[in-house]
Amino acid sequence: LDEANRIPQSAEQKLIQGREDLRDQFIVTIDPDDARDFDDAINVEKIDNTGGWRLGVHIADVSAYVTPDSALDREARRRGNSVYLPDRVIPMLPERLSNGVCSLNPDVDRLTHSVLIEFDKNGRAKKAGFARSVIRSAKRLTYKEAYAILQAKRNGELSRRLHTAWELASLLRRKRFEQGSLDLDFPEVKVHVDADGKPTRLERVENDQSHQLIEEFMLAANEAVARELRHRSIATIYRVHEDPDPEKLGEY
Repeated sequence: LDEANRIPQSAEQKLIQGREDLRDQFIVTIDPDDARDFDDAINVEKIDNTGGWRLGVHIADVSAYVTPDSALDREARRRGNSVYLPDRVIPMLPERLSNGVCSLNPDVDRLTHSVLIEFDKNGRAKKAGFARSVIRSAKRLTYKEAYAILQAKRNGELSRRLHTAWELASLLRRKRFEQGSLDLDFPEVKVHVDADGKPTRLERVENDQSHQLIEEFMLAANEAVARELRHRSIATIYRVHEDPDPEKLGEY
């Protein structure tokens, strides 16, 4: 905690220097209603002369503040991950970081790792770039707010940009299923509890367009990183699915 308390609550100029400056981009976060730590953000632009798109996926750069083998690093490794319960979060990192300087809150400078991908009009990734960057989120949206905007007609800059983002996301999603992807859309339920932590009601979480939009862009970013690692022959762990067992497939 002493280490965390010594970390400033805003991105210092010395940490911004040398980073790609993306603060002029219209970048937004889309998260659940009750989220407090916003660790990813996106922006999409239409390329007028080609009909393609530019996608930016920006992930909070925690490593700018948590140095290897520091007390914060050792405690984070011991915890392994943040635990999300119905009424609270047990964070991997102190909330001063996770909800503060490492959260991509709107209208403040934040340090990020960015994946910048250019797609052609058919949704094919033509090139990708990777950068340590600085962003300034223009808007914090909930999934419900983003979905409502996507259901309405284009009206204003935020609406126009979200609809443009969905054009790309829906194309990527369609291509993915055409290539054999499975949609294991198991129902997700949010548990609401009272002040004593006792469940009061269940709310179904719909996998609507706003969720699908973020899902497709995170997949695209991870695929771009995987391709770059393979191109550079950098050893890493890939998450893949094995071919189905013929016998089990026959029984199915």
